[in-house]
Amino acid sequence: MTPNGWLPPSTHHISGWRITPIWCTTSSNGSRCVGVTVLADPDTDLTLTAETWATLPIPDLVGQGPPPDRLRRAVEAYQAADTDGVPRAKAVAAELGIAETSASNVIVQARRLGLLPPTRPGVSAA
Repeated sequence: MTPNGWLPPSTHHISGWRITPIWCTTSSNGSRCVGVTVLADPDTDLTLTAETWATLPIPDLVGQGPPPDRLRRAVEAYQAADTDGVPRAKAVAAELGIAETSASNVIVQARRLGLLPPTRPGVSAA
C-alpha cells in the first residue's frame, strides 16, 4: 500500500465548516483517506470542540471517496473564476467543454455535495 501521489483536495462547506479529506493514490487499492482538515469559515464564530467534532459528517465524506475528476475540475474552475471576478458558469463550461446551462447543473451538484459553499444573498449563484 505504497502511496503513489496525492489527489487534489476538495473542500466540503458544511454548516459553517470547511472539511477537507486528504486522499492519496496507492498501488494496491486505488485511493485512501490519510487525513482530514477542519476549519471554521472565517465569517463565523465557530469553535472546534469535542462535541462539535462528533457532529461533523466526516465518516460520510470519507465514505464517499474522492470526488470524480470532472467535479474536481469544475470546482477548481469555479473557484478560479470567482477569484478572478469572471463568470463562473462560463469558466466551468470552458473547462469541461460543455454548455453553460450544463455547467450550471454541475455547479448545483457540487453545492449539494458540499464542494462549493452555498450561495450568498446579493451574489449571482453561477
